[in-house]
Amino acid sequence: MPNIIVVRSEAQAEPVGSRARLAGVIIVVLVASSVCDPGTSGEQPQQPQQQPAADAGAAASSRDRDAASVAPPANSAAAGAPNRDAAAPIAPPASAPAPVAMDAAVSRASGRDATAVAPAMTAPDAATAPAHDAASASGNARPDAATTSGAGAHVFVIAIENEMAGAIYGSPRAPYINGVLLPTYASAGNFQDELPADPSEPHYIWMEAGTNVFSDHTFSTDDVPSAANSTASAAHLVTQIARAGGGLDWMAYQEGIAPGGCPVSGTGLYVPRHDPFVFFQDVAGAPPSPGSTLCAAHHRPLSALGGDLSSGAVASYVFITPNLCHDMHGASGCPGGDLIRAGDDWLSASVPPLIAYVNAHGGVIFIAWDEGTGSAPLPFLAIGPHVKRGYRSTVAFNHGSILRSVERMFQLPVLPAASAAVDLSDLFVGGVMP
Repeated sequence: MPNIIVVRSEAQAEPVGSRARLAGVIIVVLVASSVCDPGTSGEQPQQPQQQPAADAGAAASSRDRDAASVAPPANSAAAGAPNRDAAAPIAPPASAPAPVAMDAAVSRASGRDATAVAPAMTAPDAATAPAHDAASASGNARPDAATTSGAGAHVFVIAIENEMAGAIYGSPRAPYINGVLLPTYASAGNFQDELPADPSEPHYIWMEAGTNVFSDHTFSTDDVPSAANSTASAAHLVTQIARAGGGLDWMAYQEGIAPGGCPVSGTGLYVPRHDPFVFFQDVAGAPPSPGSTLCAAHHRPLSALGGDLSSGAVASYVFITPNLCHDMHGASGCPGGDLIRAGDDWLSASVPPLIAYVNAHGGVIFIAWDEGTGSAPLPFLAIGPHVKRGYRSTVAFNHGSILRSVERMFQLPVLPAASAAVDLSDLFVGGVMP
């Protein structure tokens, strides 16, 4: 089943036809490039530019932040034991399912219970997709059958913080990324920051809705969710997923949150600004509240992910946020050390179980950085059985590309806010996304 992120729409969504059975998994990771104190904004996005295939000797970005230290797994060059919530490894199957050509006539059903999490997608009865909220205008486009397999997938998105491509690609400070992930999977050399003057929070909102500007609010700070810092718009990805039916669902795994509530307030090394869903009132309440049952049903501590992978109780779209010590951001209270190395060590321990899952079920993992500093491009990786091996794309992507791609993989209407974004099909063999 697919796991994905949603983009915000400013127009009315058009229905799509019945969809075929979905079977696959996708992982997405997001990382920001600038560092700031956990209680304030200060992560500065960057302007995109083309990145060479081998960024040898990439310069590390300098930041005034506390360092985090996390040890790598067995296949990483770093030593030590990671201080993190761990996911239990899963053995991959002998082969992964191949993409299936999409029938241009298929569409999805509506009316699914938004709180249910289904490990696999079943073919729904024909129905039309529901309309979006009044803040959306008409003009949603049908997914492009030429760039998606129609077989469905689980999509995992991992959000990382505050580094530019030049500080990651080719850097000895990231041995797992450079020694394992880049030679084996696909990456972007021209991933642009659409909000170079804004801090983290607006970037996470953009990943979910394709914009940070709504009719009732513009997100421009790192403030916690509130009546004044939230939106009533329903034009965003997870609401699209909930309304689509057909077995699609979503789940956010946030490192450091307690189970059973809606995490609208920061606690320990968790900050709401790295959790886009708590800023949407149709998820978190009006105003956003820790008592929102819908929000609580779609949030789990990251420590629960390993068990869910083992049992197969994995939603179609999964959004993963490490804590401030593990996402390359840093904060007071983190162990001393290199922030990039700490994040690389966390990835080396946390990504292999996800790779095993997408290899067994079909799908993709996206690792994304939320912002950087200056005008250089951001790092971005696509991991899965159907991505191009060792490939560095020069296509200009941005955070809206993630949303546009997830919509197409799940055969959802394209939100108008994401309609101008280029999807990530260049990173996949034959341009066919799972």
